[in-house]
Amino acid sequence: MNSTIAVELRPKSIVVVGYRSWSALHDIPARLLEKITVLVVMFVLSTGIPMNWFNPEGNLGAAAGNWRAVVLISGLAMALGTLGFELGFLLDAVRAEPMLPILMVWVVASTLWSTEPARTIDVGMAMMTILLIGYWMALRFSLPNIIGFASIALGLGLLVHLAFIVVLPQYGVAVDGNWQGVTGNKNSLGVNLALSMVVLVTAARTWRRYRTVLWSFVGLNIVLVIGSQSKTGLLAVLSVLGYSALFAMLRARRTLYGAIALSLLTGFIVTLAVAVENVGTVAAALGKDPRLTGRVAIWETLLDSIRHRPLAGYGWGGYFTDWEGPAGPAWRLVGFQFAHAHNGLLQMCLNLGLVGGVLLIGLYLRLVVRGARVVRYYQGAAGLFPLVYAGMMLVVSTTEAGVFDVNAAFLFLVIAVVAASRGRRNVIAPLSSSFSSSSPSSQG
Repeated sequence: MNSTIAVELRPKSIVVVGYRSWSALHDIPARLLEKITVLVVMFVLSTGIPMNWFNPEGNLGAAAGNWRAVVLISGLAMALGTLGFELGFLLDAVRAEPMLPILMVWVVASTLWSTEPARTIDVGMAMMTILLIGYWMALRFSLPNIIGFASIALGLGLLVHLAFIVVLPQYGVAVDGNWQGVTGNKNSLGVNLALSMVVLVTAARTWRRYRTVLWSFVGLNIVLVIGSQSKTGLLAVLSVLGYSALFAMLRARRTLYGAIALSLLTGFIVTLAVAVENVGTVAAALGKDPRLTGRVAIWETLLDSIRHRPLAGYGWGGYFTDWEGPAGPAWRLVGFQFAHAHNGLLQMCLNLGLVGGVLLIGLYLRLVVRGARVVRYYQGAAGLFPLVYAGMMLVVSTTEAGVFDVNAAFLFLVIAVVAASRGRRNVIAPLSSSFSSSSPSSQG
C-alpha cells in the first residue's frame, strides 16, 4: 500500500522538490552566483572542459561542439534566469558599439550561403552566446572585478597547462618538443598565453594586495610561452609588457595618439618580419623557394580563393573543410593541409567576404580610438585594458587566425569593446546600479 502511494505521489514529489530547489537557488546571494558563473565560463573557454584535455585535437579552442554550446548556454540561462537581466542595459551596450552585434548577425546569416551550413550555425550560435555573456559580464561587473575574476580563471588555466606538460607530456607536449598544454598545438597555446598576459599584468597593477601572486603567474606565463616555441605567442606576450608600460607613461600627454599608432605599426611589422624570416629559414633548410613555403605561400593561395567569392565569403567555417572542399586546391598547391589562414583579416574575408573584413577593420579602429580616450582620462590600471588588448589582438592576428572564435579571446574582445565605448567616466562602474561590486585595494 505504501509503495503504491509512493508511486502515485512521485510526480507531485518531483514538483515539490523542484520548487524547493529553485527557491533555494534564489536564496543564494546573487553576487556569489554571478562570480561562480563568471569563473566557470572563463575557465571553460580558456582551457576546455576536462573530457577534452586528453584529446588535444578535439579541444574547445579548435572547433565548436555540442558540449561547448551546452555549457555556455546553461551558464547564461542560469545567470539570466536567476538574476533578472535588464534588457534596457543590454540595448544600451549594443547601441554603444553596433558593429560587433552586426558582425555576429552576419556570422549567423552566412549559414545561408555556407558550404558547411551545419557547422556555420553551430559556431554562429555559440559565438552569439559568448557575445551575450560578454555583455552580461560588462553590465553586471566593473572592469577591475572582471579582470580579477579572469586572473583567477586564467591563472588556474596556466596551472592546468603546466600539469599536463610536466606530469602528462604525452598530452601536453608535441612530438617535436613544443609545449602545447591542453590546447591542440603550440600556436593555440601561444594565443591563449597572450590573452592571459593582458589579464594578469592588468590585474597585478590593479589588485595590489595580490600582486606577488599575480606577478608570479606572469612569470609562469612567460616560461610557458618560451617552452611552446610559438614565435607569435612570444611576440604577443612581450608586446603586452611594452604596450602597458608605454601607454601608462604617455597616457596624459598629447603625444599619446602618435605613440599608439607608431607602436601598433611596429608590432605589426616586427611580427610580420619574424614570420617571413622564419619562412626563409625553413625554405633554405628544405631547399625550396621561400615564396612557396609557409605562411607566405598560404597567403598567396588564399587571396586567389577570396577573389572567387569576394563579397560574402564561404560562410563561417565553410572554407577549411576537406580535400574536396574549397580549401582543397590551396592545400594541393602549397603541399600540406593547414587549418586556418594564419592571418586574422584573411580568415575573416574567407569566412564572411569583404563585408566581414570591412566590419572587422571598422570595429578594430573604433576600439583603438575609444581605448585611447579611456587611457588618456582614466588613471587606473584597468583603463589600459581595452587598448593593450587591441595591441595584443593586432600581433596575434598578423600570423594567426585572430581572436574571433569560440574561446576566451573573443569573450574579452566583447568586454574590451564595451569598456572602451563607455568612455572615461563609466569604465570602472557597471551600468546596472543593482550590483554593488567590491573595490580593489589600490590602483595604479
